Amino acid sequence: ELGDAPLELPSGRRLSVVDVPGHERFVRTMVAGASGIDMFLLCVAADDGVMPQTREHLAVLRQLGVERGVVAITKADASEPEAAAAEVAELLPGTEAVAVSALASRGLGELLAALDRVAASLPGRAAAPGPTRLHIDRSFTLKGIGTVVTGTLWAGAVAPGDVLRLLPAGREVRVRSVEVHDRSIPAASAGQRVALALAGTSWREVQRGDVLCAPATELS
Repeated sequence: ELGDAPLELPSGRRLSVVDVPGHERFVRTMVAGASGIDMFLLCVAADDGVMPQTREHLAVLRQLGVERGVVAITKADASEPEAAAAEVAELLPGTEAVAVSALASRGLGELLAALDRVAASLPGRAAAPGPTRLHIDRSFTLKGIGTVVTGTLWAGAVAPGDVLRLLPAGREVRVRSVEVHDRSIPAASAGQRVALALAGTSWREVQRGDVLCAPATELS
């Protein structure tokens, strides 16, 4: 399953990080997690270099129109990172690569600074026009809450009490509550990682890839 967590950058900018699987068997899960993101953090191990899944993930990002990001050359304590960095430079010219080691606490500050620079150069989705649209990547149930769906809000805004249309089923559902990284908020805007508690549907009736949108929205 996808994982997500907040990340605060040195400037105070707050990102939502979506952790997607790298294995070739889970490409569909990766695509679901990458939908709605604005930038990438690509990890390439110094002792492995660019793997087939790395190229696969980059192809997905290109199809989704995600062009900006940072590369972390991981395990820099276990192997010289120069060879992996040269592969990355050939594959992603102009993209900043930072050698890091979680074990040795090396390069983490530089990595955060690089992410900050890229994030500051992007317009973001919050001010983008368009009706509410959320591509669902998880659906589950919680005791006392009911049906919960997660995803990265592609466009628009969503707040408790909103009535949305679930596609392709076509049924209307009501938003009971909105959370961003386990914190209840009065409204979420585009670009945020959200968890919505829904009334009007069972979690088993919602599949990965389904879409929540404003009732009058026409999607093909």
